[in-house]
Amino acid sequence: MNVLNLAIDQQRIDILQYLSVVLNSEQKNVLVTHYFKGVCAVHQAASIGNRRILSIIVDDFKCDLNTFSEQGLSTLHYAAQNYRGYLSLLLMKHQYDGKR
Repeated sequence: MNVLNLAIDQQRIDILQYLSVVLNSEQKNVLVTHYFKGVCAVHQAASIGNRRILSIIVDDFKCDLNTFSEQGLSTLHYAAQNYRGYLSLLLMKHQYDGKR
């Protein structure tokens, strides 16, 4: 488990915001692509269902929503485990579709 996983697990938005400011893009990439227990940061954030955390991971850490877990599951699979997670993902999809 790395510091990003721990901050997500504890839903520490303040720590996530701090990390997004002090880390460079290469350091952020190392954290978001690290797999812990078969999942990476975006899967963990989606399963928690906190939209703000998911937004930080996607926007500030540049994590791809289309990342698959080691088991071959998508971010949507993890979000569907929690109703709030599913709604957060739908809202984010709507937000990103509007930017294209």
